Amino acid sequence: MALPPAARGIYVWPYDWAVKKGDFDKALAIPGVDGVGVHLTWSEISPAFKKYDFTAMDRQLAVAHSRHLAVELAVAAGQGIPDWMFTPPPDGLGLQRLDFKITYHGGVEPCHKVSMPAPWDPRYQGAFAGMLALLSAHLRSTGYYRDVAVIKLTGINTLTEELALPNESPAESRNPNPCVTDCPRIWATAGYRPSLVIRAMRGIAASFQRSFPDKLVNLPIIVMGAFPPIGEDGRPIPRFKAIGLNNKLLDDLVSTATQALPGHLVLQDCFLIGDMPADQRTVNLAHANSLPIAWQTNIWFGKIGKGAASGGQGNTFLEKLQHPIPCTEESFLNLLHNGMYPQGGSGPSRNALFIEVFPSDVVDFPGAIKAAHDEWKR
Repeated sequence: MALPPAARGIYVWPYDWAVKKGDFDKALAIPGVDGVGVHLTWSEISPAFKKYDFTAMDRQLAVAHSRHLAVELAVAAGQGIPDWMFTPPPDGLGLQRLDFKITYHGGVEPCHKVSMPAPWDPRYQGAFAGMLALLSAHLRSTGYYRDVAVIKLTGINTLTEELALPNESPAESRNPNPCVTDCPRIWATAGYRPSLVIRAMRGIAASFQRSFPDKLVNLPIIVMGAFPPIGEDGRPIPRFKAIGLNNKLLDDLVSTATQALPGHLVLQDCFLIGDMPADQRTVNLAHANSLPIAWQTNIWFGKIGKGAASGGQGNTFLEKLQHPIPCTEESFLNLLHNGMYPQGGSGPSRNALFIEVFPSDVVDFPGAIKAAHDEWKR
């Protein structure tokens, strides 16, 4: 499958705070913006069992269409899984509900509730495939299908569209009052095996292939600590002993998705920063599977309604996290360049296909956006 020209460039990724304060609308009018993210959760488009309402999605698609922008579509699962999944029949599927409380960065972020079934459950797989089929049919019937350049591969998620499952234990949280559940124990009780996650990916990726055979499908990954530290024997193991296990699982999941979506899978990492190269693990994975590569910037200043930092002060990630350095026009363009021309990239990954940016950065650094756009189009 040839990559559509419209897929390349700068995509504005929506966030609620940016929409509410008006930055999102402003960003879409900045010269150099090539595309826009249209983001919904599964529960938003399916409020009740066997009922779907695409009204909110259509409003977003209409804005993109009116501005002649390519669309990157995402329907999030994980925290976005509808409640009817767990409701007993006839009002739902009655699947086993796995309830988690998770946080990020060792407890420095707020705690979130995530409820999901096991992603390898055939009934979950069938429901997800049915959602994708209805989504595709609706897009075709409205004419918006042609505006979609990229769709995100979701279905195995937590709080974002990135490929991940709840995996923390309370001992790993630095929060003085840890709220996290013992995720490995919950998964072990549910029969978790790495091979079952691979089976889940095979089924979900095949569903995207059936419903979107001519679209780029974007798989966003987290390169470390994205899965429960549990071996194939079903027993939890210490986190430091599971590094190799989880690395192999990520390798196998990307390979499985590549095979299921021949010629139209894109690999994405959702963190770019100005003071270090783009993630080499992601670049190597893309190269090993002959995949195009995409990125998202960072949202270090999200708590104050802003976007990316150019870097951080300190020697460790947590130190840097607590002392971010604001971007300038120059440093933001450097950040984009780190993704556009990833160190070690070659073949399809030599130059990035697209980069997702946050609205406030587009508004604050229009010169960098236009410069990056012009470089891509040359």
